[in-house]
Amino acid sequence: MIVADFHLATPVLGSALAAAPDVALALDRVYETERIPLRMQFRACGEGVEEFDAALPDDPTVADYALLAETDDAPRYRIELSEEGCRSATYDAWAELDGVLLNGTGTPDGWEMRMRFPDHDALITYRERCRERDVGFSLRGLYSEGSTDEEVPYGLTEAQRDILVQAIETGYFDIPRSASLEELGDSLGITGQAASERLRRALKTFVTNALYNECHRTQPEQQFTPPLG
Repeated sequence: MIVADFHLATPVLGSALAAAPDVALALDRVYETERIPLRMQFRACGEGVEEFDAALPDDPTVADYALLAETDDAPRYRIELSEEGCRSATYDAWAELDGVLLNGTGTPDGWEMRMRFPDHDALITYRERCRERDVGFSLRGLYSEGSTDEEVPYGLTEAQRDILVQAIETGYFDIPRSASLEELGDSLGITGQAASERLRRALKTFVTNALYNECHRTQPEQQFTPPLG
């Protein structure tokens, strides 16, 4: 089992959120049945909830909505997605792949999601389904079940993270360079050639997930890097 943090550039509730830029939506549940169309339940947090509420009827991704619980800090809503909203949603894709929603936060910039998938193949297939629907997918982090965010950030393996940290600490990235690839490899107990290959993979993974995908959300080409050392 793996846990993935990723950004979805989807228009779902984007119009209503744009009207209240200081509001964030804490996603509680997404579901549908044979009798119930696709629905979402969430809490609206932050300043400007009134503006968000007023904008919901005009959001093209919303067919219907209801205020389930009115509280001072975070009112709870249920929305039914319109046809346009359903086309931009990915619930059926991750449900089919046995994905499990762990956390979701909606802002005017899109949705930050944390989900559990059975394996890497399921995550890769989900990413492809997002691309087929023109929904931008940007991987933020990838973790083994039970690991912490600090252990494998931005999809890096532990070995890739270690070599990046060691390269900084030994001065490999300094100008002028304070350590060679051979010295970097020695500090990790590997050859200079192995250090070169691992460092290149680590840099590609980090730049892809931390920078490239962020700049190319409309055409997501995220390169998923399996644990190669």
